[in-house]
Amino acid sequence: MTRMRTRTCVLMLLALLALFAGCKGESPTSPTNNPVPPSGGPVTPATGVSITLTASNPTPQVDGTSVITATVTQNGSPVPNGTAVEFATNLGLFAEANANSVLRTTTNGVATVTLSSSAPGIATISATVNNASKTTQVTFSLKPVVTPPPDQTPQITSISPQFGIPQGNQILTINGKNFSNAKVIFDFGNGKTIEAFPVSQNSTTIQVLTPSIDLGTGQQATATIVVINNVGTTNEIRVTAGQTFTFQAAVLTPKITTVSPSEGPIEGGTRVTIFGEGFQAPVQVFFGNAEAPLAGPVTFNQLVVIAPKASTTNDVGSGVKTGPVDIKIINIDSQTNVTATGRYGRARDPARCTVARSRAMYVSARTKNGTIGST
Repeated sequence: MTRMRTRTCVLMLLALLALFAGCKGESPTSPTNNPVPPSGGPVTPATGVSITLTASNPTPQVDGTSVITATVTQNGSPVPNGTAVEFATNLGLFAEANANSVLRTTTNGVATVTLSSSAPGIATISATVNNASKTTQVTFSLKPVVTPPPDQTPQITSISPQFGIPQGNQILTINGKNFSNAKVIFDFGNGKTIEAFPVSQNSTTIQVLTPSIDLGTGQQATATIVVINNVGTTNEIRVTAGQTFTFQAAVLTPKITTVSPSEGPIEGGTRVTIFGEGFQAPVQVFFGNAEAPLAGPVTFNQLVVIAPKASTTNDVGSGVKTGPVDIKIINIDSQTNVTATGRYGRARDPARCTVARSRAMYVSARTKNGTIGST
């Protein structure tokens, strides 16, 4: 009886020890299935997580970016910080690793990457946590080709003719582009303008009738041609022709103001420029009795001749004349003429001719600068 009691007590003691050991294994302080991550390393949570994957820009242009966000939860709560998320893409590269796959860790259940692609196409991006995965797509498109709007600024390339009679009523043709609802102005300066009468117009050509003007005591007047496009609208714009139009009397009377040089050797051959107005080709120029051949084009206010030999200019018919001779200009068609008395001298001394040529160069320079006046 005593032995049975003793064996029962031993068995009960062993049962208590086993029970105690079992309870110790189920201690509430024992580690969980998702241990705190070791320092510096990501944590992979247990299975059963849920992933939400979004793109900040689902349709970026080539070389643009889209931020991909993975939100990872477990049992409705964010996974522990440092949970590993593997991102992968079939197009483009992740900026964080300059590669098509990268490992990121969560903060408050969120991990992000930035995707960019230099080629157009559809990128399929996946985010994987342990045995859970989610995908989303981003479409990269080519940058649109921006075609600048066509230049609608009017331009004048030429006008024809450039001379006309003061009575007007001649057709002037203006060539260019982008003409629209335009009118043409003849601008004479000092606030004097005359609008031309329109004849026809399209986008590249305008034809108008020249106005009539009063030349007064002058023989010509020059006007600047101005085209005003889109008249009366907010898009109204002015453009000026690079060429001018000159009204010129039908019959011109020549006038001489300056001769340069005013002296040359008795052998002749000097280029002499005659300044004035009313010169109208064809012309004849005489030094005394000798005709001086032209050495260049004839313009309204200038012509160039070659001085003849002194022996041919003598008005008495023979011998060398070294004194000044008259210069006469004849406009052949209109039979108008002018004579400037004693305007060109002859010299035997070469030194005097050198001085004369130097003075001619000075006069020519002043004339080009517009600083010489009538004499």
